[in-house]
Amino acid sequence: MHKNLLQFIKQHTKTQKVLKPTTRVNHDLGLDGDDALEFMQAYAETFNVDLTNFAFKSYFGEEKGINPVALIRYLLKGSELKPLTIEMLMDASISKVWPA
Repeated sequence: MHKNLLQFIKQHTKTQKVLKPTTRVNHDLGLDGDDALEFMQAYAETFNVDLTNFAFKSYFGEEKGINPVALIRYLLKGSELKPLTIEMLMDASISKVWPA
């Protein structure tokens, strides 16, 4: 795996978990809401990836800690979010564009 990407993920998520290509940054690392938005913006800038085709709401929910309605919606719909794996981030960092 791309060492710089792994370092980036560990730095931005503060995780101590072992990262694998199948690790899901949204489900396994708990990235969501504003933190997820900041993560993806930093990812795009750091790795020069065009995220025009990236559908944020398909992968991430709203900030759960502040809004009780968002928390309930997450609990009911959380499993409907698409997984966003490290492998997907790696592929886009190589191609420099998020796939359509």
